Amino acid sequence: MNVISRFEGSVQVTYGCFLFEAEELPQPGDAKEIEDFVADRGDGQVQLLAGCEDGKVYVVVEVLDGRPSNDVSDWTAAAQLQFDWNTPHVYVTELTLGRSERWEIPLPWNKFHLGIKLREGINEHWNLQLFPAG
Repeated sequence: MNVISRFEGSVQVTYGCFLFEAEELPQPGDAKEIEDFVADRGDGQVQLLAGCEDGKVYVVVEVLDGRPSNDVSDWTAAAQLQFDWNTPHVYVTELTLGRSERWEIPLPWNKFHLGIKLREGINEHWNLQLFPAG
């Protein structure tokens, strides 16, 4: 498994979340909630529910050419979602309408898995790994 691209830095949390979303909305899917840290509306916009109401969290996004390790022992919570979105890019962005922070992440495929890992604490850390489905 190789890293195709990597993005990292702080993302603003407002109203307790930040977003992972498709370039064009809506997208096909089913709504689902995973524990208390991921809410997928089923329309191409996934809310990542942070431990703070307002502030910053550290986020790493990796686009991979294959499935990553299943080891989640160093993380507080983990989940995996599958999407079949017709979009060349996805975004990690803050919730507010101005969306001043917006990371554009190019995708080499439309059908993909999103692995989400969360480490809670004073310095909350998120790891988002995108890899091909199938």
